[in-house]
Amino acid sequence: EKFGWMSEQLTRDEVEGEADVAQSQEEEYNTDDDDVSVSVSESSQEFSNSAPTPKKRQRKEEPEVVEPPSKKKKLQGEKKVEPPYAAAKVELLRLSDWDVIPCREVEQKQIYDLVHSCIQSGSSSTLFVSGVPGTGKTATVRTALRVLQNESKKGKCPSFKVCEINGMKVSHPNKAFTEFSRQLDGEKRSFNAAKKMLTGRFEGTDTNKECVVLVIDELDYLCTGKHQVLYTLFNWSRTSGAKFIIISIANTMDLAERVMPQKVGSRMGNTRVQFHPYTKDQLVKILSARLGPHASLFRPEALQYIAGRVSNSTTDTREAVQLARRALTVTEEWDSLNNTPVLGQEYVPSQVSATHVSKALEHLKSNAALNFLLSTSIHQRLFIIALLLESQRRKESGELPVLKAVVTRYEQLAHDYEFDKLNRTQIEYLYCSLHSLGFLKLEEPWKDGAHKGLQRTVHLTVTQEELIYTLRDDEVGIRVLGQDFYSK
Repeated sequence: EKFGWMSEQLTRDEVEGEADVAQSQEEEYNTDDDDVSVSVSESSQEFSNSAPTPKKRQRKEEPEVVEPPSKKKKLQGEKKVEPPYAAAKVELLRLSDWDVIPCREVEQKQIYDLVHSCIQSGSSSTLFVSGVPGTGKTATVRTALRVLQNESKKGKCPSFKVCEINGMKVSHPNKAFTEFSRQLDGEKRSFNAAKKMLTGRFEGTDTNKECVVLVIDELDYLCTGKHQVLYTLFNWSRTSGAKFIIISIANTMDLAERVMPQKVGSRMGNTRVQFHPYTKDQLVKILSARLGPHASLFRPEALQYIAGRVSNSTTDTREAVQLARRALTVTEEWDSLNNTPVLGQEYVPSQVSATHVSKALEHLKSNAALNFLLSTSIHQRLFIIALLLESQRRKESGELPVLKAVVTRYEQLAHDYEFDKLNRTQIEYLYCSLHSLGFLKLEEPWKDGAHKGLQRTVHLTVTQEELIYTLRDDEVGIRVLGQDFYSK
C-alpha cells in the first residue's frame, strides 16, 4: 500500500503517452527535473501525503576505476634507469673517433710525417713498424692514415688510396695480390690477373694516378717459401713514378735480418718505427682515455690494479681491456643485487673496486682453456661461431646441430665477411682439429652400420654463455656477431 501509487502512476503515463513508448529508453531516463516535480505534485493530491517522493530514474553508469594513488604516482614519476656498464664496455673497444692514440703521440707523428711527405711529393717509400703484441702498432697506423684522409677531404693534401692486408687472414701469400687488387678497384681476379693488373699500375707511366698506401699487418705470416710475393711488393715501391707507400707491421723487430733473404730485406729500407712496451702509468692513462665519460665507474685503485697486473706480464693493452670489461660485468651483477634504484632519488651506479677486479681475474684464469681459443686460426674461430649460431637456432627444439648445417653456415659467414674460401678438405681439417682440441664434440662417423659423414651431429663442449664471453674482445667475434651482440 505504501508504494501502490508508483504502479498507478506508471499505468497513467503509458495511457497518456502512447507516442512516447517508441522513444528510446535513454530519453525516458533523461526526463527533466521540472517534469518529475509536477508528476510528484499530482500524485501527492491523490494518494496519501505519507508516501515517499519518487526519485528520478537514471541510467546506470559503470563506476570509474581509480588507480591507487601510490601506483599512479609511480607510473608518472618513475623513469627507467639504464646502468652505464654496458656503454662503458662498448667505449673500451672504440678507437675510431680518436685523432691521437694516447701514449703513442711520438710514433704517430713519425708515421704521419713520412706518409704526408710522400703524398705531397708523389714519391714512394717503405716503413717497417715493429713491437711486441698489444702495443698499439696497428691502431696508431690506422689513426695516422685516418687523420691524413680527413685532411685530404678538406683539400689540405692530395687524395690517396689506403689498402690493408692482414697476413693472418690470407690462406696463402699469393692471396695477397688478389686481395690487394680487389681493394683497389673492387674486382675479383686470379693470382696471375691480379699480379698483371698491379704491375701495370705501379710500373706504368701514368703520372696522374693516385698515391696508394698499402698496410701489411702481421707481416710474419707472409714470410714463407721464397718470399716472392713480398719481394715483388717491395720492389714496386722502388720503381720510379710508382707513387706506392708500404707500411709493414710485425711483432719481430729484426724480422728483415733474421727471416728474410737479403734481396727482400734490402728493399724494405731502413726507415723503422719501434713500439716499446707500455708502462703501468701508461696503461692507466690508456684505460681512462678509452673509458671517456665512464672513467668515473672505476676507482683509482682498480685501474692501478689492472695496469699493474698487465704491465708485470704481457703489457698487452688488449689484455687490460679484457680484464676491465670483465670487472665491469662483475660490478654490474653486484650492483643489480645490492643497489636497487629508489623512486625519487638519483641512481648512483656502484664503482669498480679492486675486489671486483680480483674476482674478474679469477674468472679469467678459470677459463684458461677457452682463452686458448683466441690463439687459434681465424677460420677455426669462425667455425666455432658458425656452430654457436646453429646451436642457438635449434635451442627451442632441443636438437643438436648437424655437421652439414654448420659447414654451410661457416661457408656463408666466410663469404659474407670476405674471408678466404677454403675447400672441403681444409674445412674437414677445421672441425677435426677443433674436435681434437676439445672445443666441440663430433658424433662417431660410423653409426648403425652406415657412414654418417656430414649428417653427424656436433655440439659445443662449453656453455654458450662462456663462449660468447670469451669472444667479446676477439676480432673475428666482433666483426661477425657485431658490437650489439655483446652489449646485451
